[in-house]
Amino acid sequence: ILTGGSRKYQNSGGIFSGVTPEKEFHPGRDGWGALELALRLSKVDLNDKHVTGGEEQNITVGLNWYLKPKIRVMVNYINARVEDRVDPFVDNGRTDIILSRVQVSF
Repeated sequence: ILTGGSRKYQNSGGIFSGVTPEKEFHPGRDGWGALELALRLSKVDLNDKHVTGGEEQNITVGLNWYLKPKIRVMVNYINARVEDRVDPFVDNGRTDIILSRVQVSF
């Protein structure tokens, strides 16, 4: 978390809680919430019996802005690569994705 704040971890269930900003977002006052930088690498094998879907690898870089403990704005950049897909044929296919959302938890 770049701007301070915390994310608690529950040992009993192996669960991370949401981020609690040190200063909640309040326009015109000294509170802008918390910024969190995220990085994820993932790989999936899409082949199974009669399906030759190939392999996909993703690299995701994300920025999460927690305005309040239960409100966040997310922006992710994803670079996806597909290899060895047979039908339709794709080898070394690449795409860039920008994804955003606003989340309110209850």
